[in-house]
Amino acid sequence: MSSQKIVRLPKEDEVFSGALFIVRKLKEQGFDAFIVGGAVRDIVMGTVPSEYDIATSATPHDVQRLFRHVVPVGIKYGVVKVRLRRNGRWLEYEVATFRRDLRYLDGRRPEGVVFAGIEEDVLRRDFTVNGLVLDPESGVVLDMVGGLEDIENKVIRAIGSPLERFEEDKLRPLRAIRFACKLGFRIDDSLMDALKACAHEVACVSKERVRDELRKMLLSARGDVGLRLMHETGLLPYCLERFEGMGSHEIEETARALSEVSRMGIEGKKKDHHYEIVLWATLLFCLGSKGALEQMIGLKHPNKMSLAVAEAVACAYKAKALPFGDIAKEKRLLRHEHAPNGVVVLKAFLKVRGEPLTPAEYAEQRLGEWRKEDLFPQRLATGEDALKAGIRPGKDVGHALRLVEDEVLRGNIRDRDGALRFIEEIAKKATDASFSQNKT
Repeated sequence: MSSQKIVRLPKEDEVFSGALFIVRKLKEQGFDAFIVGGAVRDIVMGTVPSEYDIATSATPHDVQRLFRHVVPVGIKYGVVKVRLRRNGRWLEYEVATFRRDLRYLDGRRPEGVVFAGIEEDVLRRDFTVNGLVLDPESGVVLDMVGGLEDIENKVIRAIGSPLERFEEDKLRPLRAIRFACKLGFRIDDSLMDALKACAHEVACVSKERVRDELRKMLLSARGDVGLRLMHETGLLPYCLERFEGMGSHEIEETARALSEVSRMGIEGKKKDHHYEIVLWATLLFCLGSKGALEQMIGLKHPNKMSLAVAEAVACAYKAKALPFGDIAKEKRLLRHEHAPNGVVVLKAFLKVRGEPLTPAEYAEQRLGEWRKEDLFPQRLATGEDALKAGIRPGKDVGHALRLVEDEVLRGNIRDRDGALRFIEEIAKKATDASFSQNKT
């Protein structure tokens, strides 16, 4: 049973205008064309989409003939991308022919498609909230699957059989949870039962696709909801294998910490690269820095991102012991690139555990007080200076220079003359052998 609704269109939005242009041009040539998918859902919910997908009765060949800049990203499945130049930038729109999918053989893609009508195109999609169709000229939303009612009731429900939808694409269980997080909706009971039954099949999905869903889940600001749902449905160890066997207490603590980080928002920097590092570090904090690094690598993150998250976790653990009572050690920790991220993670966990915030607040205070030159002072002595003073070549030189920098960081050495005198004192205190034995 179908229904419809007239919605307010974001006519002033440049990206929407491009989609409208494509639809109109297709219609002028006698083809049916609509905006479909998540963009329609967002418009119904009163938000402006950042991207638009278009479904049409035109074939890829027809689209290539009508538009100048077309990228054949999936001709086999009737999919191309149309590129439009608007105000000095390129906008891309996925344009797909109405189709019905044939059998799914690999748990991701059908072996082929048959071009069909808009009704069959809608029925092959995943969830009702994503199965709406919009005529961007009239503002009429066509609903053939109950998506409007589900949006009104704030529920995620499969189109047709949940088990069949999950069998077609084994990532869909995780996508269901991600949409629940993104939209703040609950998951329909029958869909939840299917999630539990199919949880183990997510293990067949590529790590890159799992990573991308987890990333979107974390950035939705409801990562805590997603973590709880993954645990409840049994998906968690198939998405994050290092969490296998982890207790409910640790998972709940992590979920609450994620919620705390989302509330803190790192002073409004939610779109900043560091915010994503903090989210991943919070999620993986319970694994320790080594476990966090292994999990990030397992999810096929770039090496730089994996190391950043592991280092943020390491800094969080070290910062818990603050204050150290040694300014040099404190500066060495807090000058680390990811120390501020680690402090945010630490503060979140201290809050949810009900522990004193003193270490995190001390770190925040020091980070606010110390300037860059306080943390990274000018080098006042060299290896050659150490050798001239009689320090044995090799590791002893490096250790001596570190001792010099410690004194600079403490404010006890302020110039090169003072650094040279300190090196001479080190050389005079003991023989090379005793110096090596007394390293700290």
